[in-house]
Amino acid sequence: MKIAAIILAAGASTRMTGYKQLLRYKNTSLLKLLYNQLQELSLYSITCVTGALHKELIDLLEAKNVTFVQNKEYEKGMLSSIQVGLKKVLEHSQPDAILICLSDQPLIPLSHYKQLTTSEKHTKKHIISSSYNETFGPPVLIKYVHFEELLSLQGKSAKPFIEAHKKDAELITCEEAGTDIDTDKDYEQLIEANG
Repeated sequence: MKIAAIILAAGASTRMTGYKQLLRYKNTSLLKLLYNQLQELSLYSITCVTGALHKELIDLLEAKNVTFVQNKEYEKGMLSSIQVGLKKVLEHSQPDAILICLSDQPLIPLSHYKQLTTSEKHTKKHIISSSYNETFGPPVLIKYVHFEELLSLQGKSAKPFIEAHKKDAELITCEEAGTDIDTDKDYEQLIEANG
C-alpha cells in the first residue's frame, strides 16, 4: 500500500510566545522529531504543509525527500491544511492512503505510527484513527475512497468527517496522542516530565 504522509505544521502558535514547530525537545525540534519518526516507516512520500512559517521550516528539516507546500489561508483551520496537503500529493501521485500527522504531539511512540500504517492489512475499514481521552483524532490514516469527499468538505476540522464515517473507522488507542503542545505551560510540563 502506498501511504503518503502529510505533516500539518501551518499554525501560528497564537497561544504561545514562540512557534511550536521550532520548540526544542529530545535534542531536536518538535517538527524534526516527527519527521525522524516518519523516516522509520515505509512511506511513499512525505509532504509538509507550512503556513505562518515557510522558509524557516524548509531550513529546519533540510530534507530532500520532503515536499513543502504553503497554506496561505491556514487561519481557516486544520481542514484547510489537510486539503492543501492532499491536493499537493495528488499533483504527483495517486496514493492508496494518506497519514495525517501533527507536529505538536511529541509523546506519540513510533510503534503507534507503525500500527496505524500496518493495520490496514487486517481491517477493511477506510479510516484508521488514533483514540485518546475518550475521543479520537490525528494521527489518522484515510484511504483513497474518501479523498474526493475530504477535498469538498467545509469547516475548520476534519473531526465531523470522521464522526460521520465512524462505522468505517478503526480506532487505535494511543493516550500519548492526547498530549499536544498548545501553550507555554504545555511545553514547560513536557520538559519537566520528559526532559
